[in-house]
Amino acid sequence: MTTSQSGDLYDEHIPVFSRDSFKLHINANNESRSDRVTKLLRTSDAFISKSKDDINHRYTLLSYALKCLELIMHQYSEYLTPQLESLTYLKTAIALVESEVPEKAEAYLLRSLELSKRNNLVLISFVCEFIGGQILARNNPKLCISYVEEKITRYDELGLHQLSDLLRVLKVSSYMHFNPIGATNALFTLSERHSVDPFLRGISLLYLCNVLSYTDPSYDCRDKIEKAKDLLLGNKRTPIQLQAMLLLLKFSILVKSGSHEESEIVMNELNVLVSAQHSEKWAGWNETGTFQIELPLPISDGELTTIFCDASWLTSNEFVIIYYALTALKMLVHNPKGNASSRALQYCRDLIDNEVQQVSLNGRVIYDTRIRSRIANLRETIIVYQAWSSFVKEKPNFESEIEGIVHAYNENELKDEISLATDSTISNILYLFGVSSLVDEHRERAEYYFSLLKNKKSLDASVGYESTRAYSVIAPPLLSGISKTDELRVFSMIHLVSLSEYHSRDPRVNDDAPAENNLSAMCMDLDTYARNFKPQEFNHTEISRCIPSITYWVLKELFSTNGSESSSNLETKNLEELSSSELGVAFTSIVNFLLFRRFHNGTDMSKRYLERTLNSVKASLMSRFQRSLNKFLLASLIEEFNNHADQELYEEIKVRLDFVSNS
Repeated sequence: MTTSQSGDLYDEHIPVFSRDSFKLHINANNESRSDRVTKLLRTSDAFISKSKDDINHRYTLLSYALKCLELIMHQYSEYLTPQLESLTYLKTAIALVESEVPEKAEAYLLRSLELSKRNNLVLISFVCEFIGGQILARNNPKLCISYVEEKITRYDELGLHQLSDLLRVLKVSSYMHFNPIGATNALFTLSERHSVDPFLRGISLLYLCNVLSYTDPSYDCRDKIEKAKDLLLGNKRTPIQLQAMLLLLKFSILVKSGSHEESEIVMNELNVLVSAQHSEKWAGWNETGTFQIELPLPISDGELTTIFCDASWLTSNEFVIIYYALTALKMLVHNPKGNASSRALQYCRDLIDNEVQQVSLNGRVIYDTRIRSRIANLRETIIVYQAWSSFVKEKPNFESEIEGIVHAYNENELKDEISLATDSTISNILYLFGVSSLVDEHRERAEYYFSLLKNKKSLDASVGYESTRAYSVIAPPLLSGISKTDELRVFSMIHLVSLSEYHSRDPRVNDDAPAENNLSAMCMDLDTYARNFKPQEFNHTEISRCIPSITYWVLKELFSTNGSESSSNLETKNLEELSSSELGVAFTSIVNFLLFRRFHNGTDMSKRYLERTLNSVKASLMSRFQRSLNKFLLASLIEEFNNHADQELYEEIKVRLDFVSNS
């Protein structure tokens, strides 16, 4: 029997038992009627199962299943054993949950649970409690944690550890509603429990990597991915979706870490998998994104049954779109000036637009709002990446589409899940508008966008928005996770300090007191950021890797004095090769340099920031990015000290600049 709310991303791992799990005791005196009951039960199972694959007739098929069960309760009730009766109530509850009316299902769950407990039908009781826990998780996830912990204790005492482990997965799923960090800790525990079935441990490791890509993007999951691979691949119980998930997660991690050669290998493996699935017409995939996993369950000494659990992940279309999106981002990071990334991003757009068009033409309704919001969020993310790509190539071509996203975001006012998904892209858009305005020398407009971003409420990695945490443990790896430190706001602050400094020195301003006061306030905020900054908490994703190079390029233009040769010939073409470990170096170097410029008056504060700036360029082994950054900082310092009394310091900086230039 199917016991999963397949359309709801928060409702997964509801067990399904094989037919042999339930020994149907049929009385010889009423054999024909009992046979009819059995056939009606199995027919209802068939309708529920079919409803998962035929989304166009989903609710019609579910209504047929309910008719079969209603017929049993009204016309064959006197022939039902306690087991058959409890199964009938349970299946009715399942069909109602699948029909998205869980409030009606609760009464049938209680009937089934009461009857199964009275007759010691442990497996049926477990399914009732599991589904009840899932319904509770949707309405009150915090209360569900207490509910699940109580059940875990009871099943552990009964020695049914496989069942209690499944409840632990439900506990993780409940945490994802309000506390992804709690889900992470629970998954760490589950994946390290050696008593847990190895197959479930492998799946837990995949969940863990997926959640970490959201809650802690800087965490290196490669070792855990390899452990999951050892536990899952080669196991006959591993469905194709888990293989695809494993490869896609690994590819995502490698792309985000800038591991070009390793990601190339995984990309080829994914390409083979996509081609093979396409030739098989994606058999085993359905339009709800659900698939089954199989776990053994000992029910007595030497006797095993099987639990089939429904898990929610991606539809085949989403999988292909995200695969090509990550491929495009890999190309964008490796060769930002090339055209391959643009073609791949456009292909993703075409796939998404075709999916939306097919839904309209066929009259299909994507019944799950979370799937709909994921598709919308994917489209917006691709549009933003296309905009970044055009900007990096110095051929901006994005404003109309981007402005459309901002307009939709403002109109919806975060009233639905789709606009919540949009919120995760708005920070990127505001930063892009700000930098683009600076390049076009519209300083007031740039200041407006950077101020909006600075004052925008940060996304909280410990909570997150409904749509962006639409994993329910298994879900699409986000193209960008949520950083504990919102680096977009930090870099916007750098720009605002630069603009305030520009205004305070503008000879056209008669009264420079307001500009000077604003600059002082900005520098105090920036100093707070610098003191509290932790490089390991930066979000090392694709857009983040582009931000420092773009920020650096604009700052170079701002600080360039009279087209100075030393600062205008920077090797900006190499900045895109920024590695994740260098992101903190770039940030702290630029911040300390800006603060030194602000307090350049011989005070102790000025000396402290100068010392920090010089310490940041001491490294003897430098990447091309570090060399370009250090040349910029040292050349700018030379301009500061050119007419300065401290000739010794001037000569020291000049020697360092010569060393950096020739290294």
